[in-house]
Amino acid sequence: MVRELAKISHTPAPEHARTIYGDPIRRLTPWQLYKKKDAEKAINLARRAVEIMEEVLKRIGIGGT
Repeated sequence: MVRELAKISHTPAPEHARTIYGDPIRRLTPWQLYKKKDAEKAINLARRAVEIMEEVLKRIGIGGT
């Protein structure tokens, strides 16, 4: 599970700056670079990361929801 979480965290990392600044060389805003399906994928990855962390915390005895 922790490996999956690590993989999830690396997936959007290279896109961080582009989601904020866009692509200035090509003069594209983030809204021009990303579509609804990209946002849905990111949300699903975030949800899975939360699920994993809740399970990890539960297993080590630090609550969870």
